[in-house]
Amino acid sequence: MTAGGERAPDSRQSLVRRALISRHELRLRAFWRLAIHTVMAVLAVSALGVVGVILAVGFGLRAAAPWAQPYAAVWVAAGVTVATWAARRLVDRRSFVSLGLAGRAVAWRDLAVGLLLGAAMVGVLFLVLAALGMVTAIAWAGATTPMEELVPAVLGEVVLFCLVGYYEELISRGYHFVNLADGLSQGWAVVLTSASFGILHLANPGAGPASLVGIVVAGLVFAYARLRTGLLWMPIGVHIGWNLALGLLGFPVSGIDVPALLSPRVTGPTWATGGAFGPEASVLAPLVLGLGALTIHAYTRNRSRLERV
Repeated sequence: MTAGGERAPDSRQSLVRRALISRHELRLRAFWRLAIHTVMAVLAVSALGVVGVILAVGFGLRAAAPWAQPYAAVWVAAGVTVATWAARRLVDRRSFVSLGLAGRAVAWRDLAVGLLLGAAMVGVLFLVLAALGMVTAIAWAGATTPMEELVPAVLGEVVLFCLVGYYEELISRGYHFVNLADGLSQGWAVVLTSASFGILHLANPGAGPASLVGIVVAGLVFAYARLRTGLLWMPIGVHIGWNLALGLLGFPVSGIDVPALLSPRVTGPTWATGGAFGPEASVLAPLVLGLGALTIHAYTRNRSRLERV
């Protein structure tokens, strides 16, 4: 009790409050927001995944069908979107579009430039490896695969990578980036989202230290696009263009083989080609991604700081 007969504040309650609630406003701290979002995303993706399986069985969709992976990605994207929207509104007390999804006049242009840039970087990798004699015997996949099989497979791949690029960026350079920047700083947000992006890909086939470096650098470039534009559209575009070009040119995409338009023969040391993981694990990947970062800088050089927030 205080001298005036009032109850003194409980120091334990005060400590718990400081650990849970932001000092600046009445909402949870960034760590708890991120933790809750993760749980919500797992639950939403799992629940919608069950719905997707039930519908697939009902419609007789086979697991080996060309559209099986894109179909699964639809439910993952839906689950991530629902969970992120709910967490943003109910936990963060912010709007969903404030993650960088505002429909500004430059949004479509950023997306298109990102798509072209992602594909162009992979194209440079392809040409360099070909010039070094490590990509040879480049054949058209349609010469050995019937078109009625190749076309649905490639279309399915396009849908798959569009969805993967969207929901991975919504999580990494969207929800995680914004909350880490709020709780720590933008610098830490760049570092932590890029590091976690690389670590999560260590579960992929053929992953190792070299692939970790390549994926982390890719994450840094995606984050740089996020910082320079203030929006998610360019990172989404670069991510989609990068993955799609890798797959269509016949390279493994983060260790995963997908339908391709070309069927090249890749030879040479693993440090140069990336081996089973693909060119993302090549020593050339960070160099090409660095050129991509310079291109992003040039593209956004006339964009005012106000437009980036």
